[in-house]
Amino acid sequence: MYLQRFGLNSLPFRSEPDSDFLYPSMSHAAALDALRRATTGPGGVTLMTGPGGVGKTSLVDRLVLGLPASTAVARLPIGVSSTIALLQGLLIQFGYAPYHLTSTEMAFALWTFLSERERAGERTFVSIDEAQRLEHDALVALLDLVMTGNPQLDVLLIGDASLLTRFEDLANAPLAAAVTHRIRLSPLRPDEIGHYLQHRLDAAGAAGKHIFDSSAIELLMRITGGLPKYINALADHALSAAAEGGRDRVLTEDILVASRVIGADRKEGASIGLTALNAAARAADGTATESAVSGIDDTVPLLPLAHPDSERVSDAITFRLVVRQQGTILQTLTLHTGEVTIGRTRDNDLQIESRYISRHHCRVRLEHGQLTIEDLGSTNGLSLLGDPIRRCELKAGDVVHIGMQELHVECWDPAV
Repeated sequence: MYLQRFGLNSLPFRSEPDSDFLYPSMSHAAALDALRRATTGPGGVTLMTGPGGVGKTSLVDRLVLGLPASTAVARLPIGVSSTIALLQGLLIQFGYAPYHLTSTEMAFALWTFLSERERAGERTFVSIDEAQRLEHDALVALLDLVMTGNPQLDVLLIGDASLLTRFEDLANAPLAAAVTHRIRLSPLRPDEIGHYLQHRLDAAGAAGKHIFDSSAIELLMRITGGLPKYINALADHALSAAAEGGRDRVLTEDILVASRVIGADRKEGASIGLTALNAAARAADGTATESAVSGIDDTVPLLPLAHPDSERVSDAITFRLVVRQQGTILQTLTLHTGEVTIGRTRDNDLQIESRYISRHHCRVRLEHGQLTIEDLGSTNGLSLLGDPIRRCELKAGDVVHIGMQELHVECWDPAV
């Protein structure tokens, strides 16, 4: 842990979104202002788009913190696509138990709830992550709620650029007219990277101390493209590398070590792929091939650094899963070679009793020191670093979001 060496009192580059660390870049500040205008004017639909890892979730976290206490808030996680899942998710967050209702009954219950709030002059805020995945019927049902006399209803649809295409393809022009604001969130500019790093370091207790060398900051920009999620991942590992090397500043060599430890975006559908990460890192340390520098696909991975006693370490150290919610530890599970399942029902190895967890949500497998997690077709899915995942390899320090909980991966040495 590098906190003591750098005089920090908390982790500055945590993987989970935290609005307390939100850096007001030009793009993010403008987007937050637009969101605040959208939630104080006449109700309607706001589209917010941007690449994965740009900071959309943190921005919404900050927005919600500033909403009046009387505002009813529903935030649907990644994985909602069908009309039934949409209606169920909204009603659950508004305090209903709609499990035995038909879709027609759920729609009526939701309409009644919104109408009562409308008569009371109270606003309702709904946000949906990865909204481009909404099925056509679900999208139409949502727009109908806005268009049928609910001026106090604010809907925020969050997604990638394909979300805009969905509205361009809507045959019903009046429904498309429900969109009142369009917001595009962009990556950090090159001149903002250093300020971003310092902002988060100061929030963690750095008190103005400059820890990242200017050349390391430049390399971070080249590798990450200015996406905060990837900056955080590399910066965290780079701080560890610098601390292990006995240095008080992060140098380019620490960034290169961090890029090798991360190795690649191990998540399906990530915005920055293995090729981009490898090409940038190799170009920086002088080992890039001509094809990598020119952008031609180069699929040879940068492997994690091997531990000199890797076989002995893998025998002695295992992994532990820690379930947290809002910082509170709910339960832990020590992993041994083999497979465990996680879900809502008692027949799972790790039971999480939550309406957002499927009966058999996912499974985790440990074999030959390699830890993997796989979604079992759950309703609300899994996400890592803000990206939905189906199956991926995990490492110590990863935080998987499952329903309203977090699944923290920790190393554990039974000999200690």
